Amino acid sequence: MPDGGGAKPRVLLVQTQAENAGAQEISRLLGAGLTARGYRVTNLFFFRKSDSFDEPPDTLYCASRRPGNPLALLRMLWTLGRHIRTNRPDAVLTFQHFGNVIGAGVTRLVSRAPVVANQVSSALSMSWPVRTADIAMYQAKRGGGGVAAVPPGQTVFTAYPGNTGLNPQALYSVNVAPDLLAKVALDTKFGHVDAFGVARWFRDQVSFGTTSVNHDAFGAGFGASAFVPIGEWVDLMGNIMYGSGIGRYGASLLPDVTFTPNGGLVALPQGMGTVGGVAHVVPKVLDLYGFYGWNWISGSYFPGGGYGNPFFDNAGCFNANAGGIGCAGNTATLSELTVGVNWNVLRGRYGTFRTGLQYSNIIRTAYFGVGGTPSAAEDLFMFNFRYIPFE
Repeated sequence: MPDGGGAKPRVLLVQTQAENAGAQEISRLLGAGLTARGYRVTNLFFFRKSDSFDEPPDTLYCASRRPGNPLALLRMLWTLGRHIRTNRPDAVLTFQHFGNVIGAGVTRLVSRAPVVANQVSSALSMSWPVRTADIAMYQAKRGGGGVAAVPPGQTVFTAYPGNTGLNPQALYSVNVAPDLLAKVALDTKFGHVDAFGVARWFRDQVSFGTTSVNHDAFGAGFGASAFVPIGEWVDLMGNIMYGSGIGRYGASLLPDVTFTPNGGLVALPQGMGTVGGVAHVVPKVLDLYGFYGWNWISGSYFPGGGYGNPFFDNAGCFNANAGGIGCAGNTATLSELTVGVNWNVLRGRYGTFRTGLQYSNIIRTAYFGVGGTPSAAEDLFMFNFRYIPFE
């Protein structure tokens, strides 16, 4: 709950259609309650169904009527994303099945705000694909809220030192099972493409007094990559991956999970990708290359904890002499741009002498917190000279 100082936290309530009905009344009452508690509440509807709708304060619409063709639908989705970006919410609450499936999906693309999907519609009113997606989204987000339930003095364990023949100097995970990966690859005359997926199971153990409780969380991700040569002059390549709890599969090694109020775990939604190419300016002699990579991670928090909490202290992040004190600095995005050149100076039967120069720009942006939104940039220049035998 806001403490009355500083800017009010923004809450965005997203629904399908504006009319005087039960779901709208639920969100109206919720919005009034949040406003009374010091939050800034905005209501966002996909379209207006009833001209007699008694709209609450601070209400926005994506379309004046229900979209009747694909172009109108795309225009509505674009406006939905623009409204979410402009509002910059600290949290998004979605209602009804299409509000959950579409509203939460678009929010994930344009905002780092946590999403709480609410099922207020009868299951009988939904088609089975929409109902399945709605329930899956609810299950994926259900671990992120609540009131602290672990008694004082709790201890949370995610790994233990080895014993009974295992290395006592190493920590062993208490996860339920190892990661499961599947991959399908295809080589064509145009190049190589593949698609892959991963399933992960996380567990921690919370001990308090003489009691110990296990908490489990599930994470999964999917992605694709491609390598496409264009003659002997250019090689294009890229990859992308999206999921929850996949942090260690990215180059940035961002967190997989964070804690919930009861000491349990919740997998953090993430996305990552790389795109670039190599130009063989002088084939087998001189190459120019460039790549851009990014990594994004969503927040999930509760009062006093979690990841990406806007009430975490970031004030020390802006003081180089603070020594990290007062700097939560939870990473939100990481990106890198790399360009370089490789030159095979000499090449013969006994190997290759190769030299190269590379420049990289790395940008890290943290989640907003008390004191602001920290960010940092690093410029790197690297030079190499190598001998590669028998190449």
